[in-house]
Amino acid sequence: MHKVWTIIEREYLTRVKSKAFILSTLLMPVLLGALVLIPILSATHVGEQKLTVYVLDQTEGIGEELKSGDGITFLPALYDEQIQKDSLKPGEALLIIPKIFENLSGRNTAPLAANEKLSLGLKRSLTDRLKEGTRRFRMKRLGISREDFELLNVGAEIDETTVGAEEQLSAEVASMVGYVMSMLIYFMLVFYGMFVMRGVIEEKANRIVEVMASSVKPFQLMMGKVIGIGAAGLTQFIAWILLFLGISTAVSLIFGGGGASVSGADMAQARDQVEMIQQALQAFNLKMILLFLFYFLGGYLLYGSLFAAVGSAVDQETDAQQFTWPVVMPLIIPMLVLANIIQNPNGPLSVFMSHFPLFSSNVMMIRYTATDVPAWELAVSMLLLIGGFLGATWVAARVYRVGILMYGKKPSFAELFKWIFRS
Repeated sequence: MHKVWTIIEREYLTRVKSKAFILSTLLMPVLLGALVLIPILSATHVGEQKLTVYVLDQTEGIGEELKSGDGITFLPALYDEQIQKDSLKPGEALLIIPKIFENLSGRNTAPLAANEKLSLGLKRSLTDRLKEGTRRFRMKRLGISREDFELLNVGAEIDETTVGAEEQLSAEVASMVGYVMSMLIYFMLVFYGMFVMRGVIEEKANRIVEVMASSVKPFQLMMGKVIGIGAAGLTQFIAWILLFLGISTAVSLIFGGGGASVSGADMAQARDQVEMIQQALQAFNLKMILLFLFYFLGGYLLYGSLFAAVGSAVDQETDAQQFTWPVVMPLIIPMLVLANIIQNPNGPLSVFMSHFPLFSSNVMMIRYTATDVPAWELAVSMLLLIGGFLGATWVAARVYRVGILMYGKKPSFAELFKWIFRS
């Protein structure tokens, strides 16, 4: 056991002391924080865009109902259509309201000519104001007062609560949290799994492994390498979580307290984003973090062992592609059906994949955030993941003990199967 700990210590310290490890540990939360901060800053500091819209009204009064605001100023057209188009300057547009807008049904289209292409924000605001002006015109024609219209214009939302359960996240936030955690686990399993494979190939190519194999058993060597690199990954993971939570909390405090002086739709959008961040942060309680770490570690130990076996079977990384795809494919498959899992977390596919060891590391975190997973299902999933890790370790050890000392020959899948079942 002492020899295994020595290998673990060597693998761990070699990586955590490297400049690449330190830089990636510090920069990743900054990049993730930027992904949170930039949309909020763009919404709160976008600046008001101005547009003067000349209205050529072919109806009996819709143009008079258009209200200026949000940088848009409505003015009656000064000339006929063609002359007005020819006289447009940057920041000006001509809106034509056809006679058909007086109809009380159907989808109507109003032509708009501008000197330059309008931004999506301006176009959306202009469309909203045209709809509101048309609505006011039709209300007057039908003799409906504003008060009566407000009585008919009923808004309805659903405020979901679960009887006998703790306070739940909204479906949107829960899906976002589960999706982010699943993607993190996926990338980290692939990243550190490839780290293990490259490390084995490098030591095998440099003949370092021959010296090490003379003093430790191949299984001890494999497990020391897998656990040591996994411990480095876990250290980086915890650092990322703490740094990202700190950055996100700071963003929420800065933008959630009403400090920004922007008003209108952009500020409402920014506040919605801040509120979503705050709800997402509430999801990271101790139970969530522990569950997250368990599925990351379980998945890493399972796939790390398989990647180590692949590395031991070849002499260079280009030869490993043939054996890498069967290992990577079970990681990719859950990513292809994430949308279905989020939409129906209790469906047969979701339940099966959250229990099957090769898929559960990614899928269970989504199910756990999106729905109430019974305790017995969590227990079964964890036990199966542990069993899957033990099984993968046994298979990897059988390949590793033969492949680690073989040179100059690229084995086939048939030979790998022979190594596994060789007594």
